[in-house]
Amino acid sequence: VASEELVNSMLSEWIATPDLARGHYLSNAIAVANTLPVSNVRLLSHQCFRDQGINWATLHDAASGEVIMLFGIENAGDLLHTGESHLMYAELTNGTRLSVHGGMWNFVDSMWGDLLGTLRNDLESVFGSRQSGRLRLCGAGLGGAIAKIVAIKLHCEQDSLVGPEGLTVITFGSVNVVGMADVEVPALSAASPRSRCWQLIGDPLPLLLGPNRQNVVKHFRTRSMTLCGRRRYSVRPGSILHNCVNDATMPAQSWGSLFSIEQVKPMTWKKLSTGE
Repeated sequence: VASEELVNSMLSEWIATPDLARGHYLSNAIAVANTLPVSNVRLLSHQCFRDQGINWATLHDAASGEVIMLFGIENAGDLLHTGESHLMYAELTNGTRLSVHGGMWNFVDSMWGDLLGTLRNDLESVFGSRQSGRLRLCGAGLGGAIAKIVAIKLHCEQDSLVGPEGLTVITFGSVNVVGMADVEVPALSAASPRSRCWQLIGDPLPLLLGPNRQNVVKHFRTRSMTLCGRRRYSVRPGSILHNCVNDATMPAQSWGSLFSIEQVKPMTWKKLSTGE
């Protein structure tokens, strides 16, 4: 399981690489495939929407037999602005209603036809007309939030594409996008028991929605750790943290995740003893 999560993490970081949306990588599937950080996966397709700042790619994992769809976003901090924070209501095929972040929902909805067409073609190229295919949605940061919204929309509109049992979502440090009512977690874990939302303890991004976000940003603006002489969490104009701290307060409500949350501690480096 640990090795599988490492692969998911590496692929989620890979799709968020800005270079994939520039230069000779655009419309060059061979060049993109050559940058894959893991073996035994085959690139099925790669699409970049530069105006929206989003990349997605689909892969076939030979070991698990799954199709993997990855999402990466660049410079999309304004998706969390107050003007985009209204709630949307989504009804699953089993009748469950979820309240989700309107900005994220509309962002996915604006390219849903392209995304769904790509996904349908890639699933058919691997599984044919069978409905028993397995799909894994992955992303880090805002890419993980997009993966969650895609999962909800598949449950709402296209449940027969893979079936609930065939859908898995793995995210890393993603924003919570589900509006909570009475502290009740509207989890989809019953339909997707292998799904997880991994969070690094102390990571501000999953905490940016809700009434305490200004305190969160203020903390990391004044006390953020440095990495190679640079701040680990960027507060430059246009970044997610900058936009959030300079925007009005988000609605005072709780935000949660669709799937169970696993937290891990940051890695600490220790000097190895030479034995001398």
